Amino acid sequence: MTAPTEERQGEVAPHPHPAWYLLMAIPAVLDFWYIHTFGVNVPFADSWNGTLPIVQTIASARWDFAQFWAPHNENRMFFPNLILGLMDSHTGANAKLDMYLTGAIMSITLLLLIALARRTTGLHPLLLTPLAFLLFDWVQVENLLWAFQLAWMLIVACLVLALTGLDRRGRLDWFVVAVMAASVGSFSSLQGLLIWPAGFLFAILAGWSWRWVATWVVLGTSATTLYFWNFHHLGSSAALRYDLHHPLAVLPYLLRLMGAIVPTSHHLTAGLAIVGGSCLVGYILVKRRISPSRLRLPLALWVTGLLFDLLVTLGRAQLAVPASSRYTTYNLLLAAGVFLAAVLILVPDRSTGLPLQHLQITNHRFDALICLVVVAVTVGAIILSFPSGLAAGRAVRISRDQGAALLRDYRTVPAPLLAAALFPPSGTYVKSWAAWLQARSWSVFS
Repeated sequence: MTAPTEERQGEVAPHPHPAWYLLMAIPAVLDFWYIHTFGVNVPFADSWNGTLPIVQTIASARWDFAQFWAPHNENRMFFPNLILGLMDSHTGANAKLDMYLTGAIMSITLLLLIALARRTTGLHPLLLTPLAFLLFDWVQVENLLWAFQLAWMLIVACLVLALTGLDRRGRLDWFVVAVMAASVGSFSSLQGLLIWPAGFLFAILAGWSWRWVATWVVLGTSATTLYFWNFHHLGSSAALRYDLHHPLAVLPYLLRLMGAIVPTSHHLTAGLAIVGGSCLVGYILVKRRISPSRLRLPLALWVTGLLFDLLVTLGRAQLAVPASSRYTTYNLLLAAGVFLAAVLILVPDRSTGLPLQHLQITNHRFDALICLVVVAVTVGAIILSFPSGLAAGRAVRISRDQGAALLRDYRTVPAPLLAAALFPPSGTYVKSWAAWLQARSWSVFS
């Protein structure tokens, strides 16, 4: 029996009417409105010691690749450093334009994700619309309104582009695209290395030969080795010792981290629901023998989110607040994977018309009920994120506006106030850079 051809694997239903895709443009448009309304042109937190030194180097017509390559905390951010350095050195360190660039990267990611989901699942665009809202969910307010966090969205874009390349089985040109995307993601932040294991799973399910998969593994191992070469910023072993000796504290942390995508105070309950939903959907998939090839995208997204949570838990369980909104971006991928898998159970065959005509509810009613609950909870979480996102956006706007006002008067403002509003490690450090920005009429001084 011969293996199916790459064209047969990628076969999709007849193209639906373009009007269906307009629904997916709504969250992208709302995202730009969100940035326009709540974004503030002022450096914040890591932008002071992470981005501005790079901007100064480029603005001085010097190129110091060692500076671009140097670790920032646990991260090598070569490509975000390059992008933000070039951007800010030519736009007067305008943080709000950086946020718009993040929105543009997310919009491109959405186009790639929907095209990939259509190709791999054949689902009707109406059933894929929640993916768009998850990608732009306002629960990730820090990553939307903090210019420095462009790196995290860049990695998501690289993940989707890498999976898109790996979906073209046996094509050398697309394999090269996937490798390049994974490499850019790898040297954008630590979690970018997760693209390699996610791609490994995707490639196997897509039917790549072992030679191609082995090549992917070798390249991923090489990228990881290069990432950690002469790396001295991983921190002490205290975090690992804490995890090993306090499992009863680590597990709730992990669950709260997963559940932070729900804009409520019940993150532990939400995390338990996500784990339970994942287990139930997984059990149904095995029982119903859904084609693994058709599940390659939801599984890759789910694995990426889970590995990210484990990575954060390993290094942050004894330090960070799990509900920090910047962590939600990758958990939204996890939720997207569970949602897609549940929909594939409800619609096991490639639909050609309106999706409700193809729901498989008559048979396997209990399975269908579980999947409908997963879908309903996902949509409900998206709806709840809008009012909470608006409230969080207003709070960020007020806080950053206050920081911008203090920065304009930096000569008379006490250093502790500048530290509290803009850069907790040192208000004196802010004062030194404020003079440099004012001399060029950049940022809040423009």
